[in-house]
Amino acid sequence: MRAKKYLQKALVVTLASAMLVGPVALASPVEAATQKSIVVSNNRDVLVAGRTYSVKNENATNFKSSDESVASIDKKGKITPLKTGYVTISAKVDGKTVKTKFMCVSKYGVTESQTKVDKMLDAANVKNISIVTEKEVDYEIAEGDYAKKTLTIKAPNADVNNYGTFKTIKVKDVADNTFRNYKKNKFVITDKKFRFADKSNGSTIDVAEGAVGRLIVQGKDAVIKTKGNVEVKPQGKNASIAKVEVTGGTLNLNLQKLIDAIKEVLISQKADIKIVAANGKKADLKLTVGEEAKGTTIESNTTVNLDIKAEIVINLTGAAGGSKITVADGVKVEVKVDSSVDGTVTVGDTEVKAGDTVEVKEDGKVEVNG
Repeated sequence: MRAKKYLQKALVVTLASAMLVGPVALASPVEAATQKSIVVSNNRDVLVAGRTYSVKNENATNFKSSDESVASIDKKGKITPLKTGYVTISAKVDGKTVKTKFMCVSKYGVTESQTKVDKMLDAANVKNISIVTEKEVDYEIAEGDYAKKTLTIKAPNADVNNYGTFKTIKVKDVADNTFRNYKKNKFVITDKKFRFADKSNGSTIDVAEGAVGRLIVQGKDAVIKTKGNVEVKPQGKNASIAKVEVTGGTLNLNLQKLIDAIKEVLISQKADIKIVAANGKKADLKLTVGEEAKGTTIESNTTVNLDIKAEIVINLTGAAGGSKITVADGVKVEVKVDSSVDGTVTVGDTEVKAGDTVEVKEDGKVEVNG
């Protein structure tokens, strides 16, 4: 009983003392962190060139960078990243040395390291990632929504598989079968020798002027825009292309047996078009030639439906019988129907047989020369 009273008295004294002293101050998160690590603005662990970051640890002095070529730091604790790499930032905090290792990223996020790519994918403040290497190595871009990031590929000997969705993917240099895409994306291809495989649904692929190569489309509803020199080949029973927009260069549509894979082709600038299907296979491919596409040539060995608004030349062979050609008023067009064509071709209201050459005059008159 005496012990219990003693404890109660001690508790009262303790509480009274606490009331006199006041509440106990708790360390702030930054103060606590300074005992273990360097904390920078926005709590970043990846630092991007072109921006600056400030050390937020209280009472920190004597700042140092382990590699001034990767990132420098001034006497006030302002960090300036310079290129891709790792750097350790250290400081004195209340007499103790505190240090933290950071990854720095160049303006365009240039790297050949899979580990650095992974870290940049996870870092919200990194907007550009560039895989640049001459090595024969493998990369895998993890599945994820990277809609605020631009990915650039300049890796002619590397094998890259992409499972992420980006703001834009720039294909600058890839070799045969080295880049495969599995998710819907917007692509810009500038490579002068590429072989690109798209296995996604709904991607947009823009082939720039001067780019040369082959697009293998294995997914659904791709949209292709090209002013380069490109062969487009649908591959696999589910492959489909919603639209091909041609603004120059050359386009080879390699349909083989997938004669219904391409739904529409729009030609708005002068280009050379070649359509190839497996022998005897008849497509029902719709092509529209715009008013600015004067000088375009079209060659097809399968059935086409042409709506023409500019002066062009058309060569039909093989299974092109049954093709229908509509010519706008005031437009001059030459149509050559090879002797190999199986059946007739309709130009306006005129049926043309194999071996004939047709000239549509500017006044709309159709002249047939056998």
